[in-house]
Amino acid sequence: ESSCVDGSGADLILASPEGTKFTYALRFQFTASKNEAEYERLIAGIWITAPIGVRNVYMSIDSKLVANQVLRTYVAKEENMIN
Repeated sequence: ESSCVDGSGADLILASPEGTKFTYALRFQFTASKNEAEYERLIAGIWITAPIGVRNVYMSIDSKLVANQVLRTYVAKEENMIN
């Protein structure tokens, strides 16, 4: 989900190799585009998993633009796509 009544939000589901799932509802204090919400999901996933020693993370992303930028296979050409 990329928007809510107060600002924006996104859902985040983390799953352990054993299949245990942890679900988070992220709420942002700003209005975010769909791509911005995707980036925030990625960042939140890293912030949550890094301190507990997770070494391998597989992420499912709805936005091809965000996925390709993270993989460095696409470079934004317009300034408004960078910020």
